[in-house]
Amino acid sequence: MPVRPDLSLREPRNITQHGWLARIALIVLLLLPSLELVNSVRAQQTPDAPVANSLTTSAPAAKSDRAGKQATATASPEPETIWNREALTLGDTRKNWEEHGVKFELSWTNFFQGVASGGLETGFAYGGKFTGVLTLDTTKLGWWKNGQFQVKVDNRYHDSASELTGSLFPVNTGLVAPKETGTATAVTAFNYTHIFPLFQPGDMVLVSLGRFDTLDLVVEPLIGGSGINKFMNVNQVAPPHEGRNVPLVTWGSTVAWVRKGEPFFTVAFLDSADSSTTTGLRNLFGKGVTMMPAIILPTHFGGKAGHQGIRASWSNQTVTPFDQVRALVLPSPNRPVQRKSGSWSVTYSFDQYFHELPGFPRKGWGLFGQAGFADRRTNPIQTFINIGVGGNSPFKKRPRDLFGVAYSFNSISGDFKDALSPVARFRNAHEFEAFYNFALTPWMYFSPDLQLVRPSRPRVDLAFVPGARLKIVF
Repeated sequence: MPVRPDLSLREPRNITQHGWLARIALIVLLLLPSLELVNSVRAQQTPDAPVANSLTTSAPAAKSDRAGKQATATASPEPETIWNREALTLGDTRKNWEEHGVKFELSWTNFFQGVASGGLETGFAYGGKFTGVLTLDTTKLGWWKNGQFQVKVDNRYHDSASELTGSLFPVNTGLVAPKETGTATAVTAFNYTHIFPLFQPGDMVLVSLGRFDTLDLVVEPLIGGSGINKFMNVNQVAPPHEGRNVPLVTWGSTVAWVRKGEPFFTVAFLDSADSSTTTGLRNLFGKGVTMMPAIILPTHFGGKAGHQGIRASWSNQTVTPFDQVRALVLPSPNRPVQRKSGSWSVTYSFDQYFHELPGFPRKGWGLFGQAGFADRRTNPIQTFINIGVGGNSPFKKRPRDLFGVAYSFNSISGDFKDALSPVARFRNAHEFEAFYNFALTPWMYFSPDLQLVRPSRPRVDLAFVPGARLKIVF
């Protein structure tokens, strides 16, 4: 992202005229969840609609889900109303399109978030994002079997609270792309995926080619969400130490080996340059190539599902720790820094369900964690740790709700610190986040969110960051 030297190096200050906004934000966060109780009386909620990327959308249900399916088949269907349909508009028309291979979703997400105390400055910010996704199923369209086209367009507008905290790490990932400030519209995904079925049910190889929003490629079940559906802080959305090599929007290809309906081995070859607001075709792979292999092993500790995974990234681009990383807010060095090539990162991740709900894709809640290391010569982050609990709501009558509580730690690269010293001295960063995503209806979600951020600057106090998010699916 564009360098903002004044953002990380200026002295902290308070904006007292915005103090009343902090009080209003806290009142809203307390009152809106109680309003949901009124809505819950209106209609009984149905199980959550599947939300998955190209690695899992075509996978069949596991054998353990048969009982749930039989129960669903025998139950009488609930009449569709505006309160239980999956989207606000085009109910029957949308279903007819999907049956013929055309699926379209338009969502509008609003963010109200700010720094109530501490941070670089106090104040609140409002911003929003429109996202449209068109998916074409070539089998249903009668073109050819096992193909899928996807086009995604994002529009973001207004402001993000990330600039108020004094942290290197955005507290609102949803407003990082396609541009971190102002108003911007861009095609963030334009790709084709072909499915090659293997011999056993649920086994297949998926090959994708085109333009990708890399946040959509996160396969860990309890994190991700692009800052729209789950956590908002970038640390819980995607490991920030991978941002040096993996741009937010870029061209490339991915190959995934799926076993029993879940990704087992994946590898991506990506253009190292971010092209969120450009076509990216004029100098394709001119900056370098990023390779990202990953392996994910299923586990069943205590009879519950889980995963253990490890992935790596490597790029031959020539960079410094201060070069553009759109997922981070970086200052400028006070002296020349030598450029290096061969940037790398390694990440271990796990998740372990404590409670599972019947159905496919898998739903439930459990423990998750990540630990990663990166090249200190090229990356502002040297070590990353993230651990938390999250997933679907533990309340039986709230199957659509999501929740999460997590802590993350980032150690700042020694090369990064040395290049800023003595003008600015950076310390390791700590972040805590908790959210609860209320499904007011199947097409409207309200999420109170609270973050505590200890920025990397020693002279910036702990930031208390309350916020709220409202998503509507049209």
